[in-house]
Amino acid sequence: MENKILYAFKTMPEFHKENLESYLIYQGIFSVFPSISDEEAEFLYNICYKTGNENVNPFTISHYITDEYTKGNISKEELKKLNGYDISSAAFYDDLNYLSPISEKEISEEIEAY
Repeated sequence: MENKILYAFKTMPEFHKENLESYLIYQGIFSVFPSISDEEAEFLYNICYKTGNENVNPFTISHYITDEYTKGNISKEELKKLNGYDISSAAFYDDLNYLSPISEKEISEEIEAY
């Protein structure tokens, strides 16, 4: 007989698999910052959910991003600009240096905005 856990996974409806990913993302967020506002948690969830098909655990991604965000190492604006690959690479390597650098055009636009 096949392993019961493996069988449960193989026969689990897609709806439950998606909810499992959502659960792991929220678990990562709230394990770092239990008193985070619903608005901030939803923002971080949406950022972490971008990684979709990347091969990094959703809990790891959300834990890392929340930790970096709450420490002030990455801003909300920077997070909005990231793609799924950037986020998963930074979380996997535990290093924000893996995030795509801001282009010179974006820097000049921000300077002009001030």
